[in-house]
Amino acid sequence: MNSNPTRRQFLQTASVATLAAGIPSIWAQAASDKKVTIAFVGVAHIHTPEFIRLAKSRSDVKVKFVWDHDAARAQKRAQELEAQAVNDLRQIWSDREVNAVVICSETNRHRELVIAAAKAGHDVVMAPNSHTYFDQYQSKEPGEPLAIGGFMPLEKVYSFEPVPPELTAAEGERILGAQCQLWSEYIPTPQHFEYMAFPRITALSEVVWTPATRKDYSTFQTRLAIHERRLRALGVAGRWRPV
Repeated sequence: MNSNPTRRQFLQTASVATLAAGIPSIWAQAASDKKVTIAFVGVAHIHTPEFIRLAKSRSDVKVKFVWDHDAARAQKRAQELEAQAVNDLRQIWSDREVNAVVICSETNRHRELVIAAAKAGHDVVMAPNSHTYFDQYQSKEPGEPLAIGGFMPLEKVYSFEPVPPELTAAEGERILGAQCQLWSEYIPTPQHFEYMAFPRITALSEVVWTPATRKDYSTFQTRLAIHERRLRALGVAGRWRPV
């Protein structure tokens, strides 16, 4: 892996790897003129078969390595991808040909893997299930639209700290930011999508640009009230407070 890309290069490379995992990216067009070498770190996630299908369908993506804590599972997926199964993650972290990794492990293993990547000197975008999945319910009040389950209120999103405390200050510099996820199995309309996204995405935005020592939920609510008026005027159908 190249441990010293510019941020633009990182975003372009990550976007192709992300697109190979089935998620659209505005950077994909800019990155599609070069071949990107990726590795799969973990292959137990429910979406792994589709990610593999998409990776194989792209001429600009080469999968070099597959790792999983279950060696037999890694070997099976490596054969599908015509890649090399590896037993030691350090082989992936240290390979300068690998531009990006797609983490497809079980959800409860994601955190340890992204921490390992950062400690190995590689850039990371955080997207933990604990704070950034906006397809979960945002209130326990009756009348909420059907969601996939879980509970992700605004305050919990705001409590997220993207830089894990296990990292040193230098390692923490490898955390470029965070992203939210909003799967649409239970979202039939654009208005419903906006309802699930706002205002939680506003909370996440402030979290990623604000140092942990300066975060304050009460003052955020004051700022949110002002921003909410702007979004209402634009017709955004968020989960707004009654007026």
